Amino acid sequence: WSIHYKVFAQKDEPTQISETVLLINDANKSVQDADLSIEKANTSFKKVPLSEYKINNKSLQAAQ
Repeated sequence: WSIHYKVFAQKDEPTQISETVLLINDANKSVQDADLSIEKANTSFKKVPLSEYKINNKSLQAAQ
Protein backbone atom coordinates (compact mmCIF):
# COMPACT_ATOMS: atom_id res chain seq x y z
CA TRP A 1 0.00 0.00 0.00
CA SER A 2 2.84 2.36 0.86
CA ILE A 3 4.47 1.69 -2.53
CA HIS A 4 1.21 2.57 -4.26
CA TYR A 5 1.04 5.75 -2.17
CA LYS A 6 4.58 6.78 -3.17
CA VAL A 7 3.77 6.33 -6.86
CA PHE A 8 0.61 8.38 -6.39
CA ALA A 9 2.50 11.09 -4.53
CA GLN A 10 5.17 11.30 -7.22
CA LYS A 11 2.52 11.60 -9.90
CA ASP A 12 0.83 14.36 -7.92
CA GLU A 13 3.89 16.40 -6.98
CA PRO A 14 4.63 18.16 -10.30
CA THR A 15 1.12 19.65 -10.32
CA GLN A 16 1.49 20.91 -6.77
CA ILE A 17 4.93 22.33 -7.51
CA SER A 18 3.76 24.19 -10.62
CA GLU A 19 0.76 25.58 -8.71
CA THR A 20 3.08 26.77 -5.94
CA VAL A 21 5.38 28.41 -8.49
CA LEU A 22 2.40 30.16 -10.05
CA LEU A 23 1.28 31.43 -6.64
CA ILE A 24 4.80 32.70 -5.88
CA ASN A 25 4.92 34.45 -9.27
CA ASP A 26 1.55 36.07 -8.57
CA ALA A 27 2.77 37.25 -5.17
CA ASN A 28 5.95 38.68 -6.68
CA LYS A 29 3.92 40.51 -9.32
CA SER A 30 1.63 41.95 -6.63
CA VAL A 31 4.66 43.19 -4.68
CA GLN A 32 6.12 44.77 -7.83
CA ASP A 33 2.78 46.44 -8.60
CA ALA A 34 2.58 47.76 -5.04
CA ASP A 35 6.14 49.10 -5.23
CA LEU A 36 5.27 50.84 -8.49
CA SER A 37 2.16 52.51 -7.08
CA ILE A 38 4.10 53.60 -3.96
CA GLU A 39 6.75 55.15 -6.22
CA LYS A 40 4.03 56.94 -8.21
CA ALA A 41 2.45 58.21 -4.99
CA ASN A 42 5.80 59.44 -3.66
CA THR A 43 6.48 61.23 -6.95
CA SER A 44 3.09 62.97 -6.90
CA PHE A 45 3.58 64.01 -3.24
CA LYS A 46 6.92 65.58 -4.13
CA LYS A 47 5.21 67.66 -6.84
CA VAL A 48 2.82 69.25 -4.32
CA PRO A 49 4.31 72.39 -2.72
CA LEU A 50 4.45 72.57 1.07
CA SER A 51 2.05 75.54 1.22
CA GLU A 52 -0.71 73.35 -0.25
CA TYR A 53 -0.20 70.81 2.53
CA LYS A 54 -0.83 73.53 5.13
CA ILE A 55 -4.05 74.63 3.39
CA ASN A 56 -5.20 71.00 3.26
CA ASN A 57 -4.51 70.57 6.98
CA LYS A 58 -6.65 73.62 7.87
CA SER A 59 -9.57 72.46 5.74
CA LEU A 60 -9.29 68.96 7.21
CA GLN A 61 -9.40 70.33 10.76
CA ALA A 62 -12.39 72.49 9.88
CA ALA A 63 -14.19 69.47 8.45
CA GLN A 64 -13.66 67.56 11.68
